[in-house]
Amino acid sequence: MKCVTTVKFSVFANSERRTTFTSSCGIRQGDPLSPYLFFLVADVLSNLIHQSLISKAIFGLRMRRTCPQLSHLLFADDAIMFFKVEHSEGLKILNVLRVYSEAPGQILNFDKSGAFFSANTSVSDRHAMCLLLGVSQANPRAKYLGLPASWGKSKTEAYSFLLEKALLKLQGWKSNLLSLAGKEILIKAVVQAIPSYAMACFELPQAICSKLNSFLRNFWWKGDPENRGFKILSPKPPHCEVSMVSDLIDPTHKSWHLTTLLNCLTIEEVEAISVIPIAVEGRDDSVIWHPNKLGLYSVKLGYALARSLRERSLESPPSSSLSLIDNMWKIIWGLETPPKIRHFWHRCGSSAVCPICLSATETVEHLLFDCSWSKAVWFGSSLNLRIDLGSIPNVSQWTSDIISQATSTSSAQNLLSKIATVGWFIWKVRNEFVFNNFPVDPLATLHRIALFWTEQENLLRATSNRDHRPTSLPSTPVSGWFPTRHGHFKINCDASFCQRNSMAAIATVLRDSNGHLIDCNARTISAS
Repeated sequence: MKCVTTVKFSVFANSERRTTFTSSCGIRQGDPLSPYLFFLVADVLSNLIHQSLISKAIFGLRMRRTCPQLSHLLFADDAIMFFKVEHSEGLKILNVLRVYSEAPGQILNFDKSGAFFSANTSVSDRHAMCLLLGVSQANPRAKYLGLPASWGKSKTEAYSFLLEKALLKLQGWKSNLLSLAGKEILIKAVVQAIPSYAMACFELPQAICSKLNSFLRNFWWKGDPENRGFKILSPKPPHCEVSMVSDLIDPTHKSWHLTTLLNCLTIEEVEAISVIPIAVEGRDDSVIWHPNKLGLYSVKLGYALARSLRERSLESPPSSSLSLIDNMWKIIWGLETPPKIRHFWHRCGSSAVCPICLSATETVEHLLFDCSWSKAVWFGSSLNLRIDLGSIPNVSQWTSDIISQATSTSSAQNLLSKIATVGWFIWKVRNEFVFNNFPVDPLATLHRIALFWTEQENLLRATSNRDHRPTSLPSTPVSGWFPTRHGHFKINCDASFCQRNSMAAIATVLRDSNGHLIDCNARTISAS
């Protein structure tokens, strides 16, 4: 540490050193030199413990009999030391800590320290060691930097606190009042961020990940993270003695016992089971998803299968004029609008008398396109659309037609963002009329839409400028200061004028030939 010295400050006046002083505060917290000095000092502590281990004054921890002994671990300004619960080793650790404290002048805080013991350590030995070291016995469930300081053989039990935190966020009374857009933000920005730090340090057990995904799915679809929603279609009859699927299969002929099935299930269920093929060769049972080549199930595959089965069940196939393009939903979810507008337009494709005109059934298409005041909003907006309800079979088909007619995906998203925003405000004004008795005013609605578009464009422009901000200074040359002849002084001055308030500012700087500051002055004055 002799190479580290405290800096001295000198005061110059007229190119002459007047006085010198040394800072009395030393290195403050946040100084860039502090971490390097701490590493030098911490290395001394590490060497002291290592020397005690070599001299067999202490015995560390072995993961296995053939592994080297682990005597200590250092992380930032914290230290973990391993040794046997013996009086001599406790005294040696205290001596090492005393020598370390006296060298750099650091004082150890034993009130914030604790001792962990193995399960086979007696209670008397624990009390004696804590009394010798002057520390308290640490809580086995204590956390270090948000993670369990110790755990047993089950990692699933150790990381169960992550599930508890997620449940606290999902089961609160405020969560039950969220819209779909609010649920999306809660899941993505809050709940999914809870295990991020733990996952950066350790690999979480598959059971924890599966349980967390189950909570999120149930909360999104059912509103309750612990509501599984599973229902048994056919309860087991009291006279049915079947306990496993193998009891229903004839192992010789590789066929189903239809008589046993009829005694336990309905005719429709027996017909569905009887068409399931049975493997000729005996093998262990496993759950597979047969529409996928890998046998793996996903929500995307399940949705695609359900959609194809629904189309097959129709009496006639959909005409080409009513078919949706493949990437329509992907484009809708990629709109540069708030999540509430994306969710609103996505759900418009899914009725009572219209509460505003009182002359037609309130379908989504009527509210958005056929009601007289909503037509005025579409035509009065910057889109200048004349809506013909006869050409709009439904919202989804109209959206698909708009995307297919666009020249590019970006232009389709730009146009669809404005269309969805107009539809959102029409829906919002309708709800304000129904629930708060606010009058329906197309002009006021157009003003709100225009104000929203302006704010949204400013936000996107600011975000784009921040993302494309240069990371380094431009390479254009900057004019520098040129010294004057030896023995002379140089004055630099500048001025600025503000015509709006008829004020001016002037500044002067006086320096010698070496560039040393002699004097300076700046002031504001009235000017015309």
